Amino acid sequence: MFSDLDKLILLQITIVKRHNINLRGLNELCKSLPTTIKNINIVFVILEDRISEYSCIQSVPEAKDVKPRSMDLMINQFCLVLTEETMQSMTVDGAFKDGGVGADESGSRDNDGGDMVMGSTQ
Repeated sequence: MFSDLDKLILLQITIVKRHNINLRGLNELCKSLPTTIKNINIVFVILEDRISEYSCIQSVPEAKDVKPRSMDLMINQFCLVLTEETMQSMTVDGAFKDGGVGADESGSRDNDGGDMVMGSTQ
């Protein structure tokens, strides 16, 4: 996640063909953000060898469903295609020090109890 005064960028690395966005999680996230956020950009990061399987637009909530009283919120989606070698070169070795609430000893929160915006991957 990256945010500046008017933009929020969410990254989701996925290997599945369809990856819907959790509306409830996105609503909760927006409540905690400054009201200056006018653009939410959702970037789906996929492997190059899966591009043919991932050619359709994903199901993303409409702005009016995320912030009902906001007339100027825009939600856009993008696809960032990387090679497996590029993704491997960006990995971080070792366990996470603090994965937050619900994390196991590796720092992973591999569950989707409704609190995650992007949901879980397979």
